[in-house]
Amino acid sequence: MKSKGLYQEFFLHFDILVMALNMFGMAVFVVASGICWLAVLCFLLGLVAFMFSEYLKGRNESNSKGS
Repeated sequence: MKSKGLYQEFFLHFDILVMALNMFGMAVFVVASGICWLAVLCFLLGLVAFMFSEYLKGRNESNSKGS
């Protein structure tokens, strides 16, 4: 696999692109409405929840392919 197009292929993948645009839009909204600690805390908790859901989804998919 060529390493030159690796990052371009990853960041232009439809799912990654949609999630990045979504996160950017939410970040702009939070900054425009005034940053408060509750908004930052909710954002970070959402990122952690998303991280674990993606990890468990990927782990489940890799286990089901092996059986």
